[in-house]
Amino acid sequence: MSIKSFIGELLKKSGSINNQTNYINFITGEPCSNSLSAGQLVKLNKGWVSVCNNKIANTCASIPLKLYYKTNGKKIERTAHKSLNAKQLQYLHKALRLHKSVDIVEIEEHPFIDLLDKINDQMNYVDFCKNVFGYLGLIGNGYVRIEKDANNTPIALYPLVAEYVSVFADNSIDGKISRYEYRIDNKIYNYSPDEIIHFVNIQPGNNILGKGELENCLNAALRNNYYDAYESYLNKNNGQPDFVINYKHNVNTKDLKELYKQFTKAFQGVKNTRKPIITTGEFEIKSLGLPPKDMSWQSGRTWCREEIAAQFNIPLPLITTTDVNLANALSAQNTFLRYCIYPKLSEFCNKINEVLLPMYEDNLYVWFDEASIEDPAIKNQNALSAYSAGIITKNECRNILGFEPVEEDSQNDNEGDINEE
Repeated sequence: MSIKSFIGELLKKSGSINNQTNYINFITGEPCSNSLSAGQLVKLNKGWVSVCNNKIANTCASIPLKLYYKTNGKKIERTAHKSLNAKQLQYLHKALRLHKSVDIVEIEEHPFIDLLDKINDQMNYVDFCKNVFGYLGLIGNGYVRIEKDANNTPIALYPLVAEYVSVFADNSIDGKISRYEYRIDNKIYNYSPDEIIHFVNIQPGNNILGKGELENCLNAALRNNYYDAYESYLNKNNGQPDFVINYKHNVNTKDLKELYKQFTKAFQGVKNTRKPIITTGEFEIKSLGLPPKDMSWQSGRTWCREEIAAQFNIPLPLITTTDVNLANALSAQNTFLRYCIYPKLSEFCNKINEVLLPMYEDNLYVWFDEASIEDPAIKNQNALSAYSAGIITKNECRNILGFEPVEEDSQNDNEGDINEE
């Protein structure tokens, strides 16, 4: 049987497989375009890749999620809930793509909220988020196993080691997944699609697996690692032999090894720089005459850092201290939230709304509050201006400025009372 026929028969029996550890497409029998496996990509999580990836994961984990319920005009019987103001409703209608007439309330007590507080016996929500978003940045896929009770209700979530997960599908055209295979500790576990939450960075050309930011800046990440490795060896012995030692008499292997030890001990390492060596016997030392390094290492490293940061959507003022002031730091933070964190959290929440919350009941949504970071001086001045214009009360202004509330006197309310604080 030919290889093509064998692959065809295998496809009929087991479907196609998208395995990040051994990424093979059984339709053509040829390796896909990914140059590195998921395991190899995970090992590149160091240096600037780690800095950028961790900043995204940590920031996403620091933003709390809230649970909402669509009432459909019915009176809600829940005791632990609260109504939303017009501004909050407008934001949620747009975020959740709901009609503006739909009424929404925030749920304050629910098994899902308890699940977020304690993801499983060993993991809290912050660790859970760091795991999921960390893998999304590196390989574009995060897998979470759902543990359910007898009523088919989720009671725990277990993130899987993503580089050990293989995804099986009936075909690669419609992206319909048939099962997940998890190989770890010499054991194989198979999960159906309703047992797994598959967080994925959608990529063109693949309806099943995602692509992490690391793959988009892979050359820069590898190049930066080469810089590190090369300079490490330069610190030891300039990265190449500087000379050849020619001993004019016959030397056996044992003596050659001993001579090698003596010379490397005398020359290797920064501490031995410029030290002379005095020997006896007939030696001839010939310099190889290699010129000093002529590559602009500092500019190369800077370019690697900027390329990696750009792919991860991290503004440079957030990871460097060069030419950073309060104004561009605040601008960078707001840009980071708007164009990186909030879109990622939106995808995260949409996946939970699609897969997890319907296991509890219909009309539940999870989302987050968006906010921007203001310059404290401008924020305080705006508060004083709003108070002077009668837009906010004295105590509302005092709250913005960080003061305790006082008993308001409508006859003597004025901006001077607050400025004197």
